[in-house]
Amino acid sequence: MHDLPTHATYNTVLSGIFVAGVVTFPALLWFDAPFGRFSRKGWGPKIPGKLAWMIFETVPVWAVPYFALKYGVRWNRTTVALLGLWETHYIHRGIIFPFLAPSKAASNIPIILSGITYNLFNAFLQGYSLATTPYPPLYLTTPTFLLGTLLFFTGLSINIYSDYHLFHLRRLVSSPSTSSKEKINENDMITTGEGHHYVIPKQGLFKSVSCPNYFGEILEWIGWAVACGATGAGWSFAFYTVANLMPRAIKTHRWYQSTFGDRYPKDRKALFPGVI
Repeated sequence: MHDLPTHATYNTVLSGIFVAGVVTFPALLWFDAPFGRFSRKGWGPKIPGKLAWMIFETVPVWAVPYFALKYGVRWNRTTVALLGLWETHYIHRGIIFPFLAPSKAASNIPIILSGITYNLFNAFLQGYSLATTPYPPLYLTTPTFLLGTLLFFTGLSINIYSDYHLFHLRRLVSSPSTSSKEKINENDMITTGEGHHYVIPKQGLFKSVSCPNYFGEILEWIGWAVACGATGAGWSFAFYTVANLMPRAIKTHRWYQSTFGDRYPKDRKALFPGVI
C-alpha cells in the first residue's frame, strides 16, 4: 500500500506538471524562450553552454534511481528494463551529447535553475511510479511494453540522427577550410551581418519537417509513457514534452522561413510530417 502523504504529494506534483504544460504551450508561442539561438541579455549571468547542459541534463540520470530506491522499488526484469530505457536516453543526452556537440551557446543561470527544478519534479514522479506500479511478472512480453519500446527507440534514433546531422553542418560552415564549405550548396547557406553561417538541413526527416530532433524526442517519450503502462507519471512527461517542444518547433520553423525566404522548402512542416 502506498504511503498516503507521499502519494498525495505525487498527485499534487502530477497535477502541477499538467498545469505547467497548459501554461507553457501558449507562453512559448508568445515569448521566445531565452535559450539556444533565441538566447538574449537580461536574464542574469551566464555559464558556458556545455557545462550548463550537463548540469541540468544529468539530474535525471541519478534522480530517478534515487527516488525509485527511496520509495522501495522492487528490482525485477520489468523495473530494470524501464530504468534501462530512461538511462539510455539521459546518459547520452546529459554526458555524451554535450561532449560531441561542436559548441553550445552560454545559458543564463535562471534558465538552468528552471531546468533543474523541472527535472527534479519529473524524476520524483518517474521514480515513485517505478517503485509503486505493480507490474505483472510477464509484463515485458505484453503488447503495451513492446509497442512502447519500439516507439521509444524509433524516436531516440530520429532524435540522435537529426542532432548529429546538425552538428555535421555546423562543423562544415565553421571550418576555416574553403573545401568544407564547398560541400554545401551555396543556395542552402546564408551568412548574416554578424558573420554567422546558417544552412538549410536536408537529410533524413529534415526533408519533411524543420525540427525532426524535437519530433523524435516527442515520439520517444510517448513510447516511454506507453511502455510504462497507464501511469500518470509517464503521460505527464509526454504531455509536457509536447507542450514544451511544439511551440519551439513552430518558432524555429518561422525563423528558418524568415532567414532563408523563398529558398526554404515551402512544403516543409514545423514538427509533424504533413501535419504542422
